[in-house]
Amino acid sequence: MTKSKNKKIALITVVIAILLAIAIGGTYAYIYSSNTKVNTFGIGENVSHITEDFETPTDEQMVPGVTVKKDVKVTNTGMPSYVRVYVAISSSDFEETFSIDWNTTDWTKGSDGYWYYNKVVGEGESTSSLMTTVTFNDKITDFKNKVKNAEGISVYEETVQAQGFSSAVEAFNAIN
Repeated sequence: MTKSKNKKIALITVVIAILLAIAIGGTYAYIYSSNTKVNTFGIGENVSHITEDFETPTDEQMVPGVTVKKDVKVTNTGMPSYVRVYVAISSSDFEETFSIDWNTTDWTKGSDGYWYYNKVVGEGESTSSLMTTVTFNDKITDFKNKVKNAEGISVYEETVQAQGFSSAVEAFNAIN
Protein backbone atom coordinates (compact mmCIF):
# COMPACT_ATOMS: atom_id res chain seq x y z
CA MET A 1 0.00 0.00 0.00
CA THR A 2 2.74 2.35 0.71
CA LYS A 3 3.92 2.11 -2.82
CA SER A 4 0.47 2.82 -4.14
CA LYS A 5 -0.03 5.58 -1.60
CA ASN A 6 3.35 7.13 -2.54
CA LYS A 7 2.43 7.00 -6.23
CA LYS A 8 -0.86 8.78 -5.55
CA ILE A 9 0.86 11.45 -3.47
CA ALA A 10 3.51 11.89 -6.17
CA LEU A 11 0.84 12.11 -8.88
CA ILE A 12 -1.19 14.61 -6.83
CA THR A 13 1.98 16.64 -6.18
CA VAL A 14 2.82 16.72 -9.91
CA VAL A 15 -0.76 17.70 -10.82
CA ILE A 16 -0.75 20.46 -8.17
CA ALA A 17 2.65 21.70 -9.42
CA ILE A 18 1.36 21.80 -13.01
CA LEU A 19 -1.83 23.62 -11.95
CA LEU A 20 0.20 26.13 -9.92
CA ALA A 21 2.53 26.73 -12.89
CA ILE A 22 -0.46 27.30 -15.17
CA ALA A 23 -2.18 29.56 -12.63
CA ILE A 24 0.96 31.62 -11.96
CA GLY A 25 1.81 31.84 -15.68
CA GLY A 26 -1.74 32.80 -16.60
CA THR A 27 -1.90 35.42 -13.85
CA TYR A 28 1.47 36.87 -14.94
CA ALA A 29 0.33 36.96 -18.58
CA TYR A 30 -2.92 38.64 -17.55
CA ILE A 31 -1.16 41.27 -15.42
CA TYR A 32 1.86 41.88 -17.64
CA SER A 33 1.74 42.21 -21.38
CA SER A 34 4.37 43.63 -23.68
CA ASN A 35 4.35 44.50 -27.35
CA THR A 36 6.94 46.29 -29.47
CA LYS A 37 6.39 48.05 -32.77
CA VAL A 38 9.18 49.88 -34.56
CA ASN A 39 8.28 52.89 -36.70
CA THR A 40 10.99 53.85 -39.14
CA PHE A 41 11.12 57.42 -40.41
CA GLY A 42 13.01 58.32 -43.56
CA ILE A 43 14.40 61.82 -43.77
CA GLY A 44 14.06 63.47 -47.16
CA GLU A 45 16.56 65.94 -48.43
CA ASN A 46 16.01 69.04 -50.52
CA VAL A 47 18.99 69.44 -52.79
CA SER A 48 18.83 71.95 -55.61
CA HIS A 49 20.97 74.42 -57.49
CA ILE A 50 20.68 77.20 -60.03
CA THR A 51 21.47 76.25 -63.59
CA GLU A 52 22.31 79.35 -65.58
CA ASP A 53 23.48 80.02 -69.10
CA PHE A 54 24.69 83.62 -69.08
CA GLU A 55 26.73 85.49 -71.63
CA THR A 56 28.52 88.33 -69.82
CA PRO A 57 28.06 91.30 -72.14
CA THR A 58 31.08 93.21 -73.33
CA ASP A 59 31.13 97.01 -73.18
CA GLU A 60 30.38 97.05 -76.91
CA GLN A 61 27.28 94.86 -76.40
CA MET A 62 25.84 97.12 -73.72
CA VAL A 63 24.05 99.38 -76.19
CA PRO A 64 20.34 99.97 -76.83
CA GLY A 65 18.55 97.07 -78.55
CA VAL A 66 21.17 94.40 -77.82
CA THR A 67 19.89 91.21 -76.21
CA VAL A 68 22.14 88.96 -74.13
CA LYS A 69 21.38 85.43 -73.03
CA LYS A 70 20.49 84.87 -69.34
CA ASP A 71 18.71 81.53 -69.09
CA VAL A 72 17.92 80.74 -65.44
CA LYS A 73 16.53 77.40 -64.21
CA VAL A 74 16.57 75.47 -60.94
CA THR A 75 17.63 71.81 -60.96
CA ASN A 76 16.39 69.50 -58.20
CA THR A 77 18.48 66.49 -57.19
CA GLY A 78 16.56 65.77 -53.98
CA MET A 79 13.00 64.85 -53.08
CA PRO A 80 10.03 66.31 -55.05
CA SER A 81 9.91 70.00 -54.16
CA TYR A 82 8.38 73.37 -54.78
CA VAL A 83 10.79 76.10 -55.91
CA ARG A 84 10.94 79.84 -55.48
CA VAL A 85 13.53 82.27 -56.80
CA TYR A 86 14.44 85.79 -55.77
CA VAL A 87 16.07 88.03 -58.37
CA ALA A 88 18.01 90.99 -56.96
CA ILE A 89 19.16 93.78 -59.24
CA SER A 90 22.07 95.73 -57.78
CA SER A 91 20.54 99.19 -58.20
CA SER A 92 17.32 100.82 -59.39
CA ASP A 93 19.35 102.92 -61.86
CA PHE A 94 20.74 99.74 -63.42
CA GLU A 95 17.30 98.11 -63.43
CA GLU A 96 15.96 100.93 -65.61
CA THR A 97 18.49 100.13 -68.38
CA PHE A 98 17.11 96.78 -69.51
CA SER A 99 14.08 94.52 -69.71
CA ILE A 100 13.87 90.86 -68.79
CA ASP A 101 11.69 88.34 -70.62
CA TRP A 102 10.03 86.76 -67.56
CA ASN A 103 8.27 83.39 -68.03
CA THR A 104 4.87 84.25 -66.56
CA THR A 105 3.31 81.02 -67.83
CA ASP A 106 5.20 78.65 -65.52
CA TRP A 107 6.24 81.17 -62.85
CA THR A 108 4.17 83.54 -60.70
CA LYS A 109 5.60 86.59 -58.94
CA GLY A 110 4.44 86.72 -55.33
CA SER A 111 3.73 89.82 -53.28
CA ASP A 112 6.93 89.03 -51.33
CA GLY A 113 9.07 89.57 -54.45
CA TYR A 114 9.82 85.87 -55.00
CA TRP A 115 9.02 84.06 -58.24
CA TYR A 116 7.15 80.80 -57.48
CA TYR A 117 7.33 77.86 -59.87
CA ASN A 118 3.80 76.61 -60.52
CA LYS A 119 4.65 72.88 -60.61
CA VAL A 120 6.33 70.30 -58.41
CA VAL A 121 9.91 69.63 -59.50
CA GLY A 122 10.73 65.94 -59.17
CA GLU A 123 14.08 64.37 -58.37
CA GLY A 124 16.48 64.91 -61.28
CA GLU A 125 14.20 67.45 -62.95
CA SER A 126 14.63 71.14 -63.71
CA THR A 127 12.17 73.99 -63.82
CA SER A 128 11.46 75.71 -67.09
CA SER A 129 13.41 78.94 -67.56
CA LEU A 130 12.45 81.84 -65.30
CA MET A 131 14.03 84.16 -67.88
CA THR A 132 16.04 83.61 -71.05
CA THR A 133 17.29 87.06 -72.13
CA VAL A 134 18.01 90.61 -71.02
CA THR A 135 17.56 93.42 -73.56
CA PHE A 136 19.20 96.83 -73.08
CA ASN A 137 17.21 100.01 -73.70
CA ASP A 138 18.10 103.67 -74.42
CA LYS A 139 19.05 104.39 -70.79
CA ILE A 140 22.05 102.05 -70.93
CA THR A 141 24.27 104.64 -72.66
CA ASP A 142 23.85 107.31 -69.97
CA PHE A 143 24.17 104.69 -67.26
CA LYS A 144 27.50 103.39 -68.60
CA ASN A 145 28.89 106.93 -68.69
CA LYS A 146 27.93 107.61 -65.03
CA VAL A 147 28.71 104.31 -63.32
CA LYS A 148 32.26 102.99 -62.97
CA ASN A 149 31.58 100.00 -60.68
CA ALA A 150 30.15 96.64 -61.64
CA GLU A 151 26.41 96.18 -61.57
CA GLY A 152 24.60 92.89 -61.75
CA ILE A 153 21.61 90.62 -61.44
CA SER A 154 21.80 88.08 -58.61
CA VAL A 155 19.60 85.00 -58.47
CA TYR A 156 18.79 83.15 -55.22
CA GLU A 157 16.71 79.95 -55.02
CA GLU A 158 14.96 77.97 -52.29
CA THR A 159 13.09 74.67 -52.23
CA VAL A 160 10.64 73.05 -49.83
CA GLN A 161 9.23 69.52 -49.93
CA ALA A 162 6.08 69.24 -52.01
CA GLN A 163 4.40 66.46 -50.03
CA GLY A 164 1.45 67.73 -48.01
CA PHE A 165 1.00 70.99 -49.92
CA SER A 166 -1.08 71.94 -52.95
CA SER A 167 1.00 74.91 -54.13
CA ALA A 168 4.41 76.50 -53.79
CA VAL A 169 3.00 79.54 -51.98
CA GLU A 170 1.22 77.30 -49.44
CA ALA A 171 4.39 75.25 -48.86
CA PHE A 172 6.63 78.28 -48.31
CA ASN A 173 4.05 80.03 -46.11
CA ALA A 174 4.04 76.95 -43.87
CA ILE A 175 7.76 77.31 -43.12
CA ASN A 176 7.92 81.09 -42.81
